[in-house]
Amino acid sequence: MALMLIGVTTTTQSIVMILGIINGENENGNDDVQDVEIDLDGMPPWVTNEILVTSLQLQEKYGIYASVTIAQAQQEVGGTWDGTSLYNTASKEYNLFGLKATGTGSSWKGEVTWDGTRGATGTYRKYTSYSQGLKDRARLLLTSSAYKKIAETARKRSGSQAQLEALSKSPWCENQYNTLNMYMKKFNLSRLDHMTVAGLSNTDSTGGESTGGQDLKHATKKQKKVYNVAMQGSLFGCRGGQCQKWVATVYQKALGGRYKSICCAHNGWMTWGVSTSTKNIPIGATVYNRGSGKSGSCHALLGHVGIYVGNGMVVSNTGIWKKQTLTSFVKNGWFGWGWNAGEPLN
Repeated sequence: MALMLIGVTTTTQSIVMILGIINGENENGNDDVQDVEIDLDGMPPWVTNEILVTSLQLQEKYGIYASVTIAQAQQEVGGTWDGTSLYNTASKEYNLFGLKATGTGSSWKGEVTWDGTRGATGTYRKYTSYSQGLKDRARLLLTSSAYKKIAETARKRSGSQAQLEALSKSPWCENQYNTLNMYMKKFNLSRLDHMTVAGLSNTDSTGGESTGGQDLKHATKKQKKVYNVAMQGSLFGCRGGQCQKWVATVYQKALGGRYKSICCAHNGWMTWGVSTSTKNIPIGATVYNRGSGKSGSCHALLGHVGIYVGNGMVVSNTGIWKKQTLTSFVKNGWFGWGWNAGEPLN
């Protein structure tokens, strides 16, 4: 259903948070997304490269989950490409969500269009690109008091299901949870939840494996088990300074057996290390970096421990679950990679 804009209020903190990428309602904002080619296999047929890349950018930077974005767009206009309802606003005006330009509290000053078929009323926002339309939706969800519960799930990175539930209880998609969730399952959209544009496009010029190591499709069953638990690692935490304990917990939850940990990154590397190379790291391998202190100091030796999850990405937990590039992970220094407790997964 198309959204009739309602009165909204914003907070200074929320506005400041999203300035920079969502910069003004009438921003074009293509961000050269057409230059990044990623796999559209299994996506709804109307999803373009631009739509998917922009959705992943908003997910990575603001917690607006790409899976929920596409599920909502599928509900709003995905089934209307036969010329009915919102066909014009979706396919010609880049308005995937039926966002209207009129209504109480609306401050839209861009172009407008009108699709009068099937009883549609009012004027719709006319965008210059899908990227602009997606960013406009994200700004609304992050700044409107009507969607504060959605904004909270974005800020806390609570997961796509939590965000889907919040959206389905909001004025925009009230009581539409079953339909939205059906599209989540039909197109396996939850696979997007831990993807990044950098990770998806970070392949070498020969089309080989991603920089940093093995990709998931070549992983063993044990590796995939560790991967799956590690990517849900925000659901079980640890205190600051317990990164190695978190890694050991991931291995235990994924593989069973006895819990096996060690005191720090340096001792983990010295005990279980396999290689100092940053290339060809296997999925599920434990990666060890140096701390930021001077060489030989306690802080430098303590370092940090994470799990390699493919496509040049590492996840770790120091009280807060984090996903980052391998390049960022090793910026203070690098010990190497190994297998937790010396248990190879490949």
